[in-house]
Amino acid sequence: MRGDGAWRTCRQPAGYGTTHPGYGPCKFHYGSTPSVVRSATRLMIRGEARKLCETRGVDPDSVTPERVMMEELARSYAVVNFLESQTDVDAAMWPDWQAVMLAERKHMVAVAKMMIDAGIAERHVKIIEDQARVLGQAVRTILDRLELTPEQRSQAPIVVREVMAALPAGT
Repeated sequence: MRGDGAWRTCRQPAGYGTTHPGYGPCKFHYGSTPSVVRSATRLMIRGEARKLCETRGVDPDSVTPERVMMEELARSYAVVNFLESQTDVDAAMWPDWQAVMLAERKHMVAVAKMMIDAGIAERHVKIIEDQARVLGQAVRTILDRLELTPEQRSQAPIVVREVMAALPAGT
């Protein structure tokens, strides 16, 4: 309430003059108190994360623990590989890079262990086996419908194997 006894809305933008611009109250209305800063910062992080998800086309509801762990393992693996490839880095910097690489390796192993403990690897293998079974059945059905000659039929497994081997990894 203002000095004249009337309730009025603050005319400053949300978070004006604070560490959380765009979120929560301004600096004149308790926006800089520790509890409000914490609360507004949480809102700001959630809001910015939501915007980032929209920008990248990610549906936050589709994120699963398995997906997070698989992506984290892949990210960590990429970081370790990058750091291992940097053997020509300035010798003065190498101890720092090596420390980061060793820490990242420990993290990568910890994520892999969590995945094993959670049974994610087994589920992933089962999914791949199921997909391979379905793909194999589809190839057999296609070959049956083509009514191949016995000679062509005998060549089919060789051709299928060559085509599958030529596919890029992960497809």
